[in-house]
Amino acid sequence: MSKNMRILIVGAGGIGSQLLDLLVPALTAGDLAERAGGVQIHIMDDDRVELANLCHQRHEPRTIGQLKVTSITQRLASHLSPALTLTPHGDKLLNASQLDGYDMVVVAVDRPEARVLVHENTEQWVDLRCGGDGMLALDDECDQALVTMMTPTDQAPASCQYPGAIESGNVQMGYALAAAHGAQWVIQRMRGSIGEPSRPTPARMYSLTFGELKFPILDGANGVGAPQIDVVIPPVQGRPGRHGAPWPEEENEALIEELANGLGVPDIAELHDRTEGAIRSRMPVLYNRSAGMQFTQHLDGGEE
Repeated sequence: MSKNMRILIVGAGGIGSQLLDLLVPALTAGDLAERAGGVQIHIMDDDRVELANLCHQRHEPRTIGQLKVTSITQRLASHLSPALTLTPHGDKLLNASQLDGYDMVVVAVDRPEARVLVHENTEQWVDLRCGGDGMLALDDECDQALVTMMTPTDQAPASCQYPGAIESGNVQMGYALAAAHGAQWVIQRMRGSIGEPSRPTPARMYSLTFGELKFPILDGANGVGAPQIDVVIPPVQGRPGRHGAPWPEEENEALIEELANGLGVPDIAELHDRTEGAIRSRMPVLYNRSAGMQFTQHLDGGEE
């Protein structure tokens, strides 16, 4: 491996800031950074610290108004050394040239455009997402069809906390799960790259309430060790009128609410003039969009 491994963390919010809090001290253990020939971590985000961030992001009250990347870099400064550096970039990821020269990229932002840039322009990457008490992680070993399915480009940016959760004191911890997965992924990939024993961290979806959630199988390969299920689409005679139609945003929001309220898949299919298989196939995408961990149906279509 070349000297000075370069790692980019895109996003300094709930996932990114927590990940760095785990990763930076861990890289000082057993001289791992020195054995890797030196580690340069770069953190990219153009957002600034706000009061509402403090309950679930690793920033302090005195940093309100600062760039998040500056806040994190200052707070972790005591862990840094010539072998382990942390460089802030107060920019938004907008083009592929910003990804040049990095050995690994962690994307932990809520914009699909940034995710797609990373997926398409880096060799080693992990994509970390969260919603409420759940998390999702995809990486470069996933089947491309799965990555595309789980990365709808029409997805609006959304906080890792549900609307009203912070104000009501109902902060959810999915971001911490995603951050721990990402820190483990980076360390294991680093160890493997220098010929040391490592155990790859597989892609996964997980909820603190419901446990392991499973990806649909697409062409039989979702990446090494990724949990898998079949998406069963039963044969349909006389297909519903909206079979194969696009999924507009208002319909996605209605589906999320209906699933969260316990409405059965057959009833939802009838309401939307779609097949039951179409509703079940949409459920992993809806989980990723917002409140999947609140569904009273399992992602395989069965009810609890």
